[in-house]
Amino acid sequence: MSVLAQAVKTDIGGNPIQSGGLCAFLSQRITTKIRAQDAAQDLVQETMLQAYLCLKDLRNEYSFRSWLYGIVLNVAQSYLRAKR
Repeated sequence: MSVLAQAVKTDIGGNPIQSGGLCAFLSQRITTKIRAQDAAQDLVQETMLQAYLCLKDLRNEYSFRSWLYGIVLNVAQSYLRAKR
């Protein structure tokens, strides 16, 4: 199994995803950035969609987590800009 497939199937701590571990990780990071729990779930979905659409651009599957976190930051930043 590739590192990318393993990263998708496990949470950030390397444990099997239970009750949406990856989504929980994304939600926590997004909520920290935007400080709005109600919008966080929508932004998690947006992050996952952007990651899926840009998956072909991932050059090094070993950097999946940092790549995904970069998408989190961009989605949160776009949300904050639109909110102004």
